[in-house]
Amino acid sequence: ETSLIRLFGLESFLDKKLANLSGGTKQKVNLVLTFMFDSPIVVLDEPTSGLDPTAMIALKGLIRKEREAGKTFLITTHIMQFVEEVADQVVYLLEGRIYYTGTLSGLLEKTGQNDLEHAIAAITSENQHA
Repeated sequence: ETSLIRLFGLESFLDKKLANLSGGTKQKVNLVLTFMFDSPIVVLDEPTSGLDPTAMIALKGLIRKEREAGKTFLITTHIMQFVEEVADQVVYLLEGRIYYTGTLSGLLEKTGQNDLEHAIAAITSENQHA
């Protein structure tokens, strides 16, 4: 869709082969392809990988807009700041084991931490010593 191409600044790449694009530009193309379809559930696997700050802001805004329109997102990421900015529910999964499932605020409250990175570290440490 033209608005998505514009959002991620891909106009100058329309005549290029995907194989010749940088990793970050390929990631933007993948995001455009994902958001082109009007699916009620959107799965994003490490969507921030290779994105520049402008594209990251565009992605977060797009996720918020689509969530407000009723879409559900399942996002895998190791970028905790991104999770804090876009998630309302968190499943912390490590090596096939679920350490936490619930709200972000619930995780912060449970661990007594002020940010997700420290909360994840605390819950991981707590469970390794249990």
